[in-house]
Amino acid sequence: MRPVLANLGFVLQLAGLLTLLPIGVAFYYGETKALISFFLTAIAFLGSGFILNALAEKKELDFRTSAALITLVFLLLGLFGSIPFLYLGVFPGGTLEAFTNSYFEATSGFTTTGFSLISDVDSLPRSLVFYRALTQFIGGIGLVFILMAFLYPGRALIQLGRAVGAEDLATDMRRTFLIILLIYSLYAGLFSLAFYNWGVSDPAVAVSLAFSGLATGGFSPVSDFRPLTVYPLNVLLALLMIVGATSFLFHYRLSRGWIRQALTPEVLAFPVIILLGGLSLMALEPLDISTAIFHAISASTTTGYGWLDLSGFKDPAKLVLVPFMFVGGASFSTASGIKLLRLLLILKAIPWAARRATSGVTEPLTLGRREVRGEEVAFQLLVVIVAASVILAAAFLFALAGYPFVDSLFEVTSAYSNVGLSVGLVAGLPLGMKWLLSLVMVLGRVETIPVFVVLFGRWKPKKAESSENLQA
Repeated sequence: MRPVLANLGFVLQLAGLLTLLPIGVAFYYGETKALISFFLTAIAFLGSGFILNALAEKKELDFRTSAALITLVFLLLGLFGSIPFLYLGVFPGGTLEAFTNSYFEATSGFTTTGFSLISDVDSLPRSLVFYRALTQFIGGIGLVFILMAFLYPGRALIQLGRAVGAEDLATDMRRTFLIILLIYSLYAGLFSLAFYNWGVSDPAVAVSLAFSGLATGGFSPVSDFRPLTVYPLNVLLALLMIVGATSFLFHYRLSRGWIRQALTPEVLAFPVIILLGGLSLMALEPLDISTAIFHAISASTTTGYGWLDLSGFKDPAKLVLVPFMFVGGASFSTASGIKLLRLLLILKAIPWAARRATSGVTEPLTLGRREVRGEEVAFQLLVVIVAASVILAAAFLFALAGYPFVDSLFEVTSAYSNVGLSVGLVAGLPLGMKWLLSLVMVLGRVETIPVFVVLFGRWKPKKAESSENLQA
């Protein structure tokens, strides 16, 4: 456990350094009380990280300790990240209610879910609006790269590279991760400037839109999202969500001019998924094509940007969005869900397994340029089954609490896949259900299997290290 705590200390310290950014924003806007809240948050992160680093020993992590680390990280990020909401009194009520709502909001940010209990975002300090977006950027991009590039053992990094079809990069994954982090920082800057140039006059809102969209987080930086959906802002937002939900390796290869290698099966299938989602929504609800496609993109990329009142949708339309949220975006991206790669792999494995069983043919299973072993298919199928089981179990608990099952299934799927689209249940949930939904958000972010590994022993299948993605 000591190596886990030492590495956890490193992550908390880095989160503390990043939390200094809202201090500068608060200073720019003259928001003294908010500045103090961010200062206290940074001290909590940095102080806890320093203590853990000083008291624990630093060692390379194996599969189980890596699983423990990623689980603890997202549980504690919500705890420390709730400090600004508590200090600024964003949520009224008693101590337990205020803490629950603050933890829920912070966890929703760091897991890139985007569920929010704040009804009037425009009344918040501009620096807090920026902070909410920053939590999603940290949880969606920053920590993923940090954990993999600096805390994973070298052998696990090579296996990870092979698992996502990056054999050509696997020998130098740390350098690759750093390059991709720079690319995403460049994306954030360019989209922020584009939003500011095309009508978003508040710099905090422009940057927040870019951070949340790129991290497929979906926190809205304004109370009324509809003014942001006019041309060309709607096109920018749609493009931003797609960029965030596309594999990190796509952007890396594109930056190197490797066009053919960048066009993986996931990349080619994604437009088909979006079009199918948009047409399905149009068939069930009276929506124009741009509105339907936008919300299909929002669901499929697990971003959660939108302006429609989904509580007014008929049950079939709600159910149509559920599988798109469940599948989510590309593997090795900021998006969550089970990932499009797993869906494609399972769909291709079914006829392959049938041919093996009936004709004895032993041709290898391939997806794109990569050969996939049977053990990996089994593991990926297990991840999907576990995800579906968690969602159904939580939805059943919601239904037992008196909520309609379709609404419960929609809300829980949105939480597990870190989407943030809501049919209206979140705002009125009792405290116990908010804690349940917070847990579901964390389980979805770490993809559940690491939690089982931590709780139930040292389980290490042959391909588990290569298949265990620490993504959104």
